[in-house]
Amino acid sequence: MELNLREYQKEIFERGRTDNTLVVIPTGLGKTFIAFALIDYFLNKNKGAKALFLAPTKPLAHQHMKTSEDFLNHKKNLLTGKINPKERTELWENSEIIFATPQTIRNDLKKNRISIKDVSIIIFDEAHRATGDYAYNYIAREYIRQADGRIIGMTASPGYSEEDILNVCQNLYISKIEHRSESDIKEYVKEKDIEKVSVDFPEQFREILDLLVKCEENKRDELISKGYQKYKLYRKSELLKMQGVLMEQIRKKKFFFLKPLYLCTQIIKIRHAQELIQTQGLTSLKNYFEKLKSQKNRSASQLLQDDLFVKAMYLTDRFASEGLVHPKYKELTRIVRDEINKGASKIILFTNFRETSKLVEEFLSSIENVKPVRFFGQKEGMSQKKQIETLEKFKKGDYNVLISTSIGEEGIHIDEADLGVFFEPVPSVLRMIQRKGRIGRTNIGRIYVLLTNGCIDERYYHISRAKEKKMNKVLKDVKLDSQTRLEIFNKKDKA
Repeated sequence: MELNLREYQKEIFERGRTDNTLVVIPTGLGKTFIAFALIDYFLNKNKGAKALFLAPTKPLAHQHMKTSEDFLNHKKNLLTGKINPKERTELWENSEIIFATPQTIRNDLKKNRISIKDVSIIIFDEAHRATGDYAYNYIAREYIRQADGRIIGMTASPGYSEEDILNVCQNLYISKIEHRSESDIKEYVKEKDIEKVSVDFPEQFREILDLLVKCEENKRDELISKGYQKYKLYRKSELLKMQGVLMEQIRKKKFFFLKPLYLCTQIIKIRHAQELIQTQGLTSLKNYFEKLKSQKNRSASQLLQDDLFVKAMYLTDRFASEGLVHPKYKELTRIVRDEINKGASKIILFTNFRETSKLVEEFLSSIENVKPVRFFGQKEGMSQKKQIETLEKFKKGDYNVLISTSIGEEGIHIDEADLGVFFEPVPSVLRMIQRKGRIGRTNIGRIYVLLTNGCIDERYYHISRAKEKKMNKVLKDVKLDSQTRLEIFNKKDKA
């Protein structure tokens, strides 16, 4: 099948022919086809060369390879850690296009099983992952050291600050950014109707939340009394940063930081419990309490002796035994039933937590004509084979509601789903963009976002929207000026 690129795809293709390029366009608008066109160009230009297409998960790498079979007439193979090293080496040698997970390629490079000196182009899918010590960074550095080929990064959201975006560019040796927002290419964007569905927070849940809030206040006051800054104890990011600093001090045998570390860790745990009761309900919170009881560490054991926390656990057990559930489940059941009765053939439902996905499946299974199935990550216990099989059955119609955790947000292509339900909003601009991008790829899409009135859901919803606006503005304004490019090329020389 011939690759017929749209005008904006042709423009980005031309940039990618000459420069290491970060491609930033909304999910579902053809980043992969631009990558395929560039792979075909470089393989035809460099006879005997290879192309490497990296994707962060095995199902996504598999999906890209399967899609490429209609467009790329080159010998291709999939490399993952499931294949033994000797066979991987043979597959590498006998392939023109290699689809792989980055961890596999990094390991094989470190063991000198493969060389990338003959690779003419590398595609880094979901390029926003190129931060910290992620495998993308090592591979890009080795590629620059061993070869003189093209690097293409692809993402729907490289970050919402200029610092985040430039960090990705530097780690992947990117010298040009090609960005198109939905407003830039609106003639190609399927309309999405996003509807907020608000529910009231039950009074019984409020009792539990008030206890957890008071418990957090007490722990925070203790930390403040030890000289820690008050404003830093309200943000999760600052708490996690503080936790890391305190752990480092303890590693240096400065044990007087132990008490502050316990308090900081307890606040993080309490905050998580607060989020669960507000956004998920009693079952998720009860399961979290059970996990805390099984933890063998001082911060958890001290927290489980706190009177306020113990009372919150008691009320959670009591209200759960009375059959109370979060009102989101009732609204979710209504939405799915109504939409299926109206003729919706496929629905994707996103939730943050695997425990919630189980309860959602139970609720939806009782509805006539609704055939739900859960989809989650390998770390949560779903094998790669089962993931691929589940997506295929959803595509064929064996199931009509796919209940997905975050694994379904990133890159998975399910073009038949024109209805989405978000059990909760997420504060991450990347995750919100990717969730929306899974819906309405071929027809007008509708998205329901469930929100709990007066709770953290509302804040997360507004945060993600504000971040998306900021990201698009930054991407329009950010320039890889001569000084920035010089820094990237200096980094390249040092590689």
